[in-house]
Amino acid sequence: MQLSVHRGSRVPVTEQLRFQLELQILSGALAAGQRLPSVRALARRLGLHANTVGAAYRSLEATGRVRSRSGSGVYVEPAGADAAPLDARAALRRALDALERAGHSRAALREAARGWLESPPPTRVAVVDRTREMAELLAHELAATLAAPVEAHALDALPAGEALADRLLVTLPYHVGLLARLRPGLPVESVRLSVPEACGRAVAALPADSLVLAVSHAEAVFPFAQAVVHGLRGEELTLVTCVRGDAARWQTFAPNAALVLADALSIGAVRAARPRGCLEFRLLDPASAAPVAAHLAPAL
Repeated sequence: MQLSVHRGSRVPVTEQLRFQLELQILSGALAAGQRLPSVRALARRLGLHANTVGAAYRSLEATGRVRSRSGSGVYVEPAGADAAPLDARAALRRALDALERAGHSRAALREAARGWLESPPPTRVAVVDRTREMAELLAHELAATLAAPVEAHALDALPAGEALADRLLVTLPYHVGLLARLRPGLPVESVRLSVPEACGRAVAALPADSLVLAVSHAEAVFPFAQAVVHGLRGEELTLVTCVRGDAARWQTFAPNAALVLADALSIGAVRAARPRGCLEFRLLDPASAAPVAAHLAPAL
């Protein structure tokens, strides 16, 4: 299992680890049922505090990618391992029973449910991530599949709740809980990431010692690129990562790269440089747009 961290990056180390582990699971480099290294073993190997590794594992477990087994370790979960969802009546009864046990009266629950049912559905989407650049990239991909307007926000610069009243908040699974706490009462939907099959095939087909260049609008994408390249090929390939804004740097590497991976906001500029091989690297799971669209008011 190939993992690396960059302490000088703006992307927190915990998120770098989580990104790389998830991409290795999605790419198949980590197979269903495979046991991950223990928290202490991985922390020792990467020179990190055990709490950092533990936080990355917990984030993965919250998304259903891995499961912790008491006294045994942390294991990769098979795709679709979650149980089939309950029907609406059973799911609602379970939620209301839990709230009633927590001390909420039936009258209060009835009023809250009535308010929710009578409130108009959101008409706009606000994509939120820890960095604005990543939010902008995810928003760009999502906007291509939705009829509603889509905007981007960083978590630490999120507008007040009143300014988001007609928005559906959309984020990665790791941030759903935090976002719900920051803006209670607003609807939140998560989107998932996936490994583009074409990119995986292209990386797997490269000759050993090839140079791969990854160009992205968001620095947070680079752990994903590392997971795809090193997860599939280990140290056989050299990976260079560049932000789109640093054109002088990536244009220096582009002529010598056997493959250039560029995100949806960078692909136009990269193709204009005419590299030998170039592929667009899309991050969102294509199925992610459907649950988002289901929350929105129908377009007039």
